[in-house]
Amino acid sequence: MNNYLLPLNKDQYEAVTYIDGPLKIIAGAGSGKTKTLTTKIMYHIDKLNTKPWNILGLTFTNKAAREMKERIDSELGQASEGLTLKTFHSFATYFLRREIETLGLSKNFQIADESDSKSILNKILKQNDIDSEKYTFFKIKEYINQKKQNFYFNKAMKLTPNLKVETFEFIFDQYQNETRKNNLIDFDDLLFLTYSILKNYEEIEDRWSNKFKLILVDEFQDTDNVQYEIVKLLSKKSQLVIVGDPDQTIYTWRGAKLDIIMNFENDFPNAKIVILKQNYRSTKTILFHANSLIKKNSYRIEKSLYTENEEGSDVELRKFKDSYEEARYVAREIKYLLRSGVAAQEIVILYRAHYVSKPFEDNLRFLQIPYSVYSGIQFYARKEIKEVISFLNLILNPSDFLWNSMINIPNRGIGDITLEKINKFAQEKRISLQEAIDNHLSDLPVSGSLQEKIESLRNTIKQAREKFFNNVETWSLILNNFLVAIDYYHFIKESKVYSSEAIENIRTFFEGLDNIYKEGISKVDDLIQYLTETALNTDSDEKVETQKISLMTVHSAKGLEFSHVFLVTFNQGIFPSFRSYTEDKIENFDTPQMAEERRLAYVATTRAKKALYISYNTELSFSNKRPKKKSMFIKEMNLESGGYL
Repeated sequence: MNNYLLPLNKDQYEAVTYIDGPLKIIAGAGSGKTKTLTTKIMYHIDKLNTKPWNILGLTFTNKAAREMKERIDSELGQASEGLTLKTFHSFATYFLRREIETLGLSKNFQIADESDSKSILNKILKQNDIDSEKYTFFKIKEYINQKKQNFYFNKAMKLTPNLKVETFEFIFDQYQNETRKNNLIDFDDLLFLTYSILKNYEEIEDRWSNKFKLILVDEFQDTDNVQYEIVKLLSKKSQLVIVGDPDQTIYTWRGAKLDIIMNFENDFPNAKIVILKQNYRSTKTILFHANSLIKKNSYRIEKSLYTENEEGSDVELRKFKDSYEEARYVAREIKYLLRSGVAAQEIVILYRAHYVSKPFEDNLRFLQIPYSVYSGIQFYARKEIKEVISFLNLILNPSDFLWNSMINIPNRGIGDITLEKINKFAQEKRISLQEAIDNHLSDLPVSGSLQEKIESLRNTIKQAREKFFNNVETWSLILNNFLVAIDYYHFIKESKVYSSEAIENIRTFFEGLDNIYKEGISKVDDLIQYLTETALNTDSDEKVETQKISLMTVHSAKGLEFSHVFLVTFNQGIFPSFRSYTEDKIENFDTPQMAEERRLAYVATTRAKKALYISYNTELSFSNKRPKKKSMFIKEMNLESGGYL
């Protein structure tokens, strides 16, 4: 058991064994952050006799939580049973299922994802004749997110003259009314309602803060205001350990606040700070250029990563006359690496944005090099999986929102106008859509044939519901028979909007249902909890494939590492993005936006273990018809430009 402390370096050991108060761990790229976190949890359980159920670990991805749990379980076995490792949103859901009735809301709420929010907002815009081209989904959602992340206070958002705050406020109020009416809670409200209960109900806050003796927060640089307030409320009676790297803050556009990790000591003046500086991933050469780049940011915690790895080869910098010549070179170089014995999964092409990937894909195909483009699509966000889960929720926990979403899948000839008539009928009767379908079917303002189709769907749902609650068959069998009965499989085979793997994806979902059913979890409440977890799973399901090279954005590469990294189209205006600076004002190169671009480039360079290749091209820019320039970051990295090849 004691062997787990032996592999630690001096800084890691200090972080693991410090127990006398709040602890801020600054973990540089490749410095063994996960090992340090998991070892600290093991140390508390093994040496301090902290019970696993008195430990809370908060992460930003399910993958991180899963990896930490697997490492701890492999070392401690049953001794770690009861440990809570969750994402912020998963913990908030767990908390609200137990405490939300305090606010007069139902604990059987469903989670509204982005597509649900979009559907609700489109309905609001249409019903109120609001111009959807002016008030776009992106702008409205940004307003809603900012408002909730700032505790429902109005925060001035930069608006163009033709947009009115009053209109945004009206849409916001309507959106909140619609979600509450349909027993839906979106991702931001999961966090805000958790904060609100902990803040305003002392008895609840006391009970939960007494529960934990150790609270750890991973990727702390990515926390927003509400998440931080939740952490402060929960950790009043425990050791709080935060782990992060300000130099890898790349999500401020999503609400992350760099100030939180930078100024942590203002709220916790007795906090100890430990900096993990030894990098175990990259060569000395790669680290030299990465350190040179990030030092150009003024607002950061000073640290310079070092490594005991080999010096390594020079970073290769190449200039090309156009994107296809650049892509042709990269593809040929990759072909050479593969022939030299480098494993495909150890090679990645990184870029700032997906739109630059086409010439690289074309040339990889031409040379018959297998590749995968990682788009960040989650398994549970796939159209067919979302629909199957919605049907399952409609069976178990029906709502007007679900009826409106699913009543015409497969196509029953119930268009928007017909659906509006049915909803208006229910509103005039002051009843729910479910009640209208259950008790007033013959009175619905639709044709007899449509009434029959709705009745058939209603009865099929009722039969499935009875089977679920009576537990007469496995969950996957009940759901499969339901989908057969409504002719769903035939529908997706005939439709062009589903992927060719749609039915196989549904089978994979069934396997997940079967696995938890086999574990003896067969109550409907447990199934509803499982569906909640799927709604919270926002990680990409895409894994690095063993026989293919990878293409992805730098954001998608966070947390990954590869032996050979090709950082391509490294041009000014692309990386850094043109949105981060003003060309004619050189002093604007030191803006918060530019600092984030620099951090993103730092993340890109520190993905490389053995070799880093950087390339750019000078073809005419589409916007101003001038030759593209190399990225300003090349000079900041102390790299010399090569010639045309």
